[in-house]
Amino acid sequence: MIKIRILFIIPPNTFFKGDFRGYIPFPIGIAYLAAVTENYGCETFVLDCMIEDESEKEISGNQVHVGLRWEEIGKRVKEINPDIVGISCSYSAQYENAVKVAKIVKEVNRKAITFIGGSYHSAMPKDGLKDENIDYVFIGEAENTIIDVLDYLQGNKDLAKIDGIAFRQDKEIIVNPKTKFIDNLDEMPFPARHLFKF
Repeated sequence: MIKIRILFIIPPNTFFKGDFRGYIPFPIGIAYLAAVTENYGCETFVLDCMIEDESEKEISGNQVHVGLRWEEIGKRVKEINPDIVGISCSYSAQYENAVKVAKIVKEVNRKAITFIGGSYHSAMPKDGLKDENIDYVFIGEAENTIIDVLDYLQGNKDLAKIDGIAFRQDKEIIVNPKTKFIDNLDEMPFPARHLFKF
């Protein structure tokens, strides 16, 4: 089996000047996905753009960019050279930044596979595929879905039968609703805390 390199990215954020800034110092959903992919045998990396650079840059009269700059994200993606990039998008206001990250990934390596997930895309899975730089949308808890997708990419699974995923097929967007959930949480590995900077 070929060693797959997978990178999870928490994008930078955009705030209005003077707004309260909410940070997630340890994104537990990404941490579980990272643990699952490590157990699968992937070389797994996490890039939390908000934690790695908390400085701000004015981008308009009343908005600021907080987190790693776009050029630095591109540099990091190039250094890691992932086969797959998972992008977190927890809410609709973060969508444009998430899509910009996907664009940067594709500019670095057009063959890299991108997926996006989070509460926003669980509710609006088709929205994620409006941008050509997003290949897949994960719906709901994705710990089992990501394993199924890894199996699919190696020719061992039928994409049409994967639960909780949206994808394009012949220019049509297909949405497989989330119907299977994790019943026994003790089967899950502990979150991959060692991959995060604190």
